[in-house]
Amino acid sequence: LADLPDGTSQIGNAQKLAADMANQLLAAVATNPLLRVEGAVLDPARLFHGADPARTRISVINLSGLASEAAREDFVNRLQMTLFGWIKKHPSPRGMLYVVDEAQTFLPSQRTPPSLGSGIKLVAQGRKYGLGMIVATQVPRGIHNQVVSNCTTQFFGRQSAPATIAAAQEIMAASGGSAPDIGRLGAGEFYFATEGSGRPAKMRTPLCLSHHPANPPTPEQVVAQARRSAALTAGAAEA
Repeated sequence: LADLPDGTSQIGNAQKLAADMANQLLAAVATNPLLRVEGAVLDPARLFHGADPARTRISVINLSGLASEAAREDFVNRLQMTLFGWIKKHPSPRGMLYVVDEAQTFLPSQRTPPSLGSGIKLVAQGRKYGLGMIVATQVPRGIHNQVVSNCTTQFFGRQSAPATIAAAQEIMAASGGSAPDIGRLGAGEFYFATEGSGRPAKMRTPLCLSHHPANPPTPEQVVAQARRSAALTAGAAEA
């Protein structure tokens, strides 16, 4: 396209249009790693199964390497479609779990990004094949209703903004409960409701032993951690 031969097209200014298209493609490849050919192929088997079958594998996919929101939504869409196709061929008798953090970004109630349709299909049908799904958000009303309606177990933690406090209280009121102190809940405190449990009940959960720094890791720290994990995985495979 950057050097379109004469006579290739009868469109006026064809060479200029082709050169503009070439520049746009080069810019897209430069800013969206998903358009490049290098890198490991996304394999759900590697995400769920480690070298030691006796240990549960936890795979974390950090999207900080994708510069734009459109690229992140595109990746999550591809991931969800791949997971759905894979779990249908490899049903899990023990059960597996797919977690989406900041779910209002990928499964929103007011927009239709590419990740929404595949997410609705996965949350509605994945459990038939042993794949459960957790969606986490700080915006209770920000998730599409078809996703929420398939979430039979719900946890409500502390809310700080008046709008999110009102939204959480409205959702719990629909189940016959109330949460006047949802803006004052402590660490590990939640209101819990599941199918057949009746109105939401207050509970305290044990704290996770993982280290939680004050700020999220930088892209450089994410890359360094990924390389360390890859080296450990390669060493375990060789052993």
